Amino acid sequence: MIRKNCCICNNDNLETVYSMKNYPITFGAPTDSEDKFADINFVKCTCGVIQLLNLIDPNILYENSHNNTFNTPTWKAHHIEFSNFIKKYSTNKTLLEFGGYSGILAKLLVDWSDKYSIVDLCDKNPNIENVEFFVGNCETYRTPSNSTIIMSHLFEHLYNSRLFLENVKETNEIFISIPNMNIALDNKNMSFINNEHTYFINDSIIRYLFAEFSYECVNFYEFKTHSLFYHFKHSNNIKQVIIEPRTDELINYFLKRELQFKNIQLHNNIFIVPGGHLGQIMYYFLKDKKENTNQSAELRHAVPSNSSILESDSVSVPNTDTNILGFLDNDITKQNLRTYGTPLLTYSLDKVKEYSELSVLLISSPYQDELKKQLLELNSNIKFISLEV
Repeated sequence: MIRKNCCICNNDNLETVYSMKNYPITFGAPTDSEDKFADINFVKCTCGVIQLLNLIDPNILYENSHNNTFNTPTWKAHHIEFSNFIKKYSTNKTLLEFGGYSGILAKLLVDWSDKYSIVDLCDKNPNIENVEFFVGNCETYRTPSNSTIIMSHLFEHLYNSRLFLENVKETNEIFISIPNMNIALDNKNMSFINNEHTYFINDSIIRYLFAEFSYECVNFYEFKTHSLFYHFKHSNNIKQVIIEPRTDELINYFLKRELQFKNIQLHNNIFIVPGGHLGQIMYYFLKDKKENTNQSAELRHAVPSNSSILESDSVSVPNTDTNILGFLDNDITKQNLRTYGTPLLTYSLDKVKEYSELSVLLISSPYQDELKKQLLELNSNIKFISLEV
């Protein structure tokens, strides 16, 4: 699928500014079929917004439920605060949540609401009492006009955000939580635009976009440095919003991130932290630093039989003296699964107890401090290698 128009301003003048070749098409759980790879091409619009040109079929991208985002301390706090934000400001208790197959928000809101429904591409019903579940794509779903819409970390996944807003324009009230991409860029987090987060969105961009469809932000809350909460309502008095897309900063970020890996020096017994899309991008940049053919052979046999790594006859660990043992993550839904596009498994943090000497490649992300604290409580001898662009 190719994006033909800007997802923010609808202009069709899109210029490629950065590419990543043969990247895994998803970070969902591997299936019995072969892992697949495709190029990621980042483009900029004349309005300045950076976005993905080539888009993965959502039925493939979200075929398997993953990244439920409710098992870690940060995400637990996020969902509680977002549900409280909704309870505080909502003028309607008929709630329709898009992308809520995990059921975490539904469980927090169902007893407060008069009616609660979930619409998700994933067909795994959370089976919560008094919650209706429907399979569907929010960009084309016919939304009842009497519903208040809820979206938690879904809006940045949309392929055509303008089409979505056109389809829900009869809805008076929308609650949205999005990642704080301005902070992510400031902190040079390792990954915040990818096959799922298909465009850069910040406070100015989302307010501009909603204003285009006569929505005004009436309530706003900043959850730590992690997320931005919005309460939008229809208004007849919309003020003009100027977007600040941070185009040049993003392009420089992509280039510096890649350069960082060309000079990295690693050592034996290394885990990448965390897993998911963050760990996957680390492996992508490091996998081609291969000179030790013995390690390559060992890893060839380690690849599970239900997977085929495309575009290559083998998969090897980076550097001559490097042994990447796998990924570590505090999200139980990722643990004991192979990371898509790699031969490596994701383990629980307890895995570090097995080593007297261990290096951890700690990825710059919103979860960096949380993970470092948990790991040190399990093994105080860990040597941390931090990668910052």
